[in-house]
Amino acid sequence: DKLDDVTKKEFYVFNSYFFLSLNNTEKVVNSKWLLKNDCSVMKDYKYHIIPINLNSHWFGCILENFYEMCQETKTIRDKFNASLSKESDAPKEEKEEHVDYDELERKFLAGDITEKQVDESLERVARTRSRTRRSTRSTEPESTSSVSEAVPKLKNSDLPKIVIYVFDSLRNTHKKELHNIQQFLMLFSKQNFDVELMPSQIKMKNCQVVQQPNMNDCGVHLISNIRAFLTDTEKTLQYWNNSKFIADDQSLITYFKGKYKEASRHVLKAIIRSLLE
Repeated sequence: DKLDDVTKKEFYVFNSYFFLSLNNTEKVVNSKWLLKNDCSVMKDYKYHIIPINLNSHWFGCILENFYEMCQETKTIRDKFNASLSKESDAPKEEKEEHVDYDELERKFLAGDITEKQVDESLERVARTRSRTRRSTRSTEPESTSSVSEAVPKLKNSDLPKIVIYVFDSLRNTHKKELHNIQQFLMLFSKQNFDVELMPSQIKMKNCQVVQQPNMNDCGVHLISNIRAFLTDTEKTLQYWNNSKFIADDQSLITYFKGKYKEASRHVLKAIIRSLLE
């Protein structure tokens, strides 16, 4: 309720079933609720929040700028393909001109051409051969293996990155478990936005948050971390992007502890009671 209407429109929160349904990626990609209003769920929001429950443990991840990065990828690919097409349409190398000396002599003796025309023909052939040989020497590959290198390729480093921020109050990493999210994003973008994303474009970033002191409060910590992100997105992302996952950042821990007090169990119980009244 503290968020204004404009800010609220930046966030989309999936329900906890969404991640479990990604075991059947093809079915999810074709879901009516995702395709509704020209894929507005994936297009109209800057951040997508995914709460996850695995083996009775809660953690979460946040997807940033998915549609924007898809469009940027498409623009880069289109420009690259246009440049390749332009190169292929460029004038081809001048072919070596062939001269039939017997035919040239016959025409000269018959009076069909003059001596000057004969000289001009021979000079033209000589110039063409000289240019062709120079071009061949300069473009000839040193070895067979270099032929493929001569073909321009779009580098992965030239493509924008789609960041997925992963936060777990037990400090677990979930690269293997989150593979389904990567597959979903790649298939959805290709099928609905006509954009082919590379796996290397989707970057999983493990983010540091307050470590829970027991095995019971993972859900409370998840809510607290999402609350921190919603109420101060820029600051939260700044902490996550500038801190290392394996080493405690005291300023970051202090920040999240302050947010945790705002979402403690007794606060959440009060909210639930008010909703039930």
